[in-house]
Amino acid sequence: MLENQKISEIAGGIARRIATADFERVVTEPTIDSEGNDALRIVVVLKPETDANFNGDKALDLLVDVQQALQSQGESRLAIIEYMTEGELSQDSDAAEEQEEDGA
Repeated sequence: MLENQKISEIAGGIARRIATADFERVVTEPTIDSEGNDALRIVVVLKPETDANFNGDKALDLLVDVQQALQSQGESRLAIIEYMTEGELSQDSDAAEEQEEDGA
């Protein structure tokens, strides 16, 4: 398994190439997939003013390229890729913290 920093470098490089002007950064963390297996959560943080240039084709290209690059480096976990703005990421983090506080 690769370290989060290496995963971020790989995913960030690909996102920077594909999303170009829309890309800000990536956030990675371990997670569990729907079958209970270890997986990777990779959040591609996009600028709020992201326009129609970042479309489904680019999102799919990014997903495929990241998964292939990680596998070529020996990473076997599934990459679950999400796209958010900084504001959405902040709200997502706040919601996760509330669930932890509630014991969920």
